[in-house]
Amino acid sequence: MGGCTPPDDPAGPPGPGAPSPTFSAEGPCDLAFGSSCGPTPTPTPAGSASLSSRDVSGQWKGTYTCGQGLTGFNLDISDEGGGAVSAVFSFGPVESNPGVPNGSYSMTGRRDSRSLTLTPNAWIEKPPGYVMVGLVADLPGEDPDVLSGIVTNPACTTFRVTR
Repeated sequence: MGGCTPPDDPAGPPGPGAPSPTFSAEGPCDLAFGSSCGPTPTPTPAGSASLSSRDVSGQWKGTYTCGQGLTGFNLDISDEGGGAVSAVFSFGPVESNPGVPNGSYSMTGRRDSRSLTLTPNAWIEKPPGYVMVGLVADLPGEDPDVLSGIVTNPACTTFRVTR
């Protein structure tokens, strides 16, 4: 899970006291991500935007929720042309959940006029007991500097990032 421990992992995340940077996110998702940000974004009608109308490349920062709880993450997306994208997903603790370790992995994906889909590719830094997760966001959103959607793992719910 983009940095997520499976719910049945007996080891769980490392205990408090491990030195690591703390992620933070701006907006209503800081303390109650799932309830403040809403569930899944509403899909937009087909043909409502062209492929070039929503550039998703750049550095995004926010939170997501998985088995280990609220987790901070950065998403660095690059446009590879023709709808192909690549990304680096880096995750770590937030103030309310300091026991989450740091980790990162590469992703590949596709963007079309209605959605962005990112699939895990390879670990860059893998903490013990964690699995990679994918992301799906509907495009275009109301704000071009906000991406939100679902984390593609049964132990996870939603994500929200801003740039």
